[in-house]
Amino acid sequence: MLEGAAAGSPVPSGRRLGIDILIAGLAAVFLYRSLWLPFQALRLFDADFQNYYQAAARWLAGLSPYEVGRFDYPPLTALIVMPVAWLPYPQARVAWLIVNWLCLAGSGVVLVRLLGGDRRAALAVVALWALGGTVPENLVLGQVNPVLLLLVVAAWWGARRNRSGLAAMAIGFATALKLWPGVLLAAVAPFHRRRAVAAGGAAVAFVVLSWLPLLGVPPPHSPTTKDYWLGTPALLNFSLPAVALRLADPPAAGEALPASWRSGNDPLAFQLSRGQGLLSAAVAGFLLVMGGAALWLAGRQQEGTTGTTGTAGTTGGRFKVGDAQLFALAAAVSLALAASPISWYHYQLLQLPGLALLACRWTARATTWRQVLFGLLALAALADGLTRTDLIGVGSYLGRYGWTAANLPWLWLSSSLVPILSLVHFGLQVREMRPQRRFAAVK
Repeated sequence: MLEGAAAGSPVPSGRRLGIDILIAGLAAVFLYRSLWLPFQALRLFDADFQNYYQAAARWLAGLSPYEVGRFDYPPLTALIVMPVAWLPYPQARVAWLIVNWLCLAGSGVVLVRLLGGDRRAALAVVALWALGGTVPENLVLGQVNPVLLLLVVAAWWGARRNRSGLAAMAIGFATALKLWPGVLLAAVAPFHRRRAVAAGGAAVAFVVLSWLPLLGVPPPHSPTTKDYWLGTPALLNFSLPAVALRLADPPAAGEALPASWRSGNDPLAFQLSRGQGLLSAAVAGFLLVMGGAALWLAGRQQEGTTGTTGTAGTTGGRFKVGDAQLFALAAAVSLALAASPISWYHYQLLQLPGLALLACRWTARATTWRQVLFGLLALAALADGLTRTDLIGVGSYLGRYGWTAANLPWLWLSSSLVPILSLVHFGLQVREMRPQRRFAAVK
């Protein structure tokens, strides 16, 4: 697959067939994990979707969505759920699962096309979508992350196809939905200042427009627990501000974990102190400033070279691996997830496009099978660390020791690993922004 391609020879038909069979098998795994398992689990687990549903139903009844105490999201989250909020809750949950699955599958299809539409792109995307952690969890919880995933990929498409309006609208809508995607503006600005301004304007417009309908209902007109947006030391909050909050309230060896670690995922049961809020905001601000500066410097170094440093396939509009804008956008996602005061484990679904981008770049640049194997193993380890630490790290720890500090090294490692790996992922993406020599294709 690689050695022949590096020499310019075509891939043997038998090898192509093997790759096609592997892609088909992974697609079957994806269908099993993203449809069959979530459908079976819907009635067994509570869902974050219940908060969206209750907020949307109240809004439809002429009441404030923020009467729902655990609805601490921007109002656009309730607005996009309104089309299914007229259904009884069990049926609405199934309908939302289908919507989320369509967003998840659609983002994968668009990403394959964006990365070249060849076997390498299909294999990278299907493998990550099929085997990546947090995919079933997002669908069972009814989170909006699959919607965000589609919006992020749409922003990639707009940036790559030079469709400023699409990129701006996607970033703007995503920012109004969850706020943290606003960091993507830092990835756009070094390349297209006007596009960044347009995206910023779209974000402000979507935020304002989504808040305006609240004026027609009784108060409250904002979350009653909005201080929660400044962070929480909850064990499954995987960001560096969260790590800082846990360090500020450490557990004693062998004793029960602090109450803030155990109840910090409930905005009604946890209240952030002023000092904790300042600490979390300071860590987030520092990371965003430093990461934004790194993106700016790396982006400005590409002036006049973007899109001309080699391709992953043939020319004619196919994905150019040397296009630094895509790496910048992927880096911005990792930066945002590491720096956001609230970054739950299931947010790591948004890391998958960046990992697919690296897989395509590294395999295209490799000249031997050893390089391919090493690169893919490294990416697999990174993907597992980012998307499965909640299960293989925190989950395994709690299953063995419960909510106690019986094994401090394991506890600190499992609760701090994901944001560290997010910064590693950020660094890898920034590194790939530099000009690359031309390399051969693998079809």
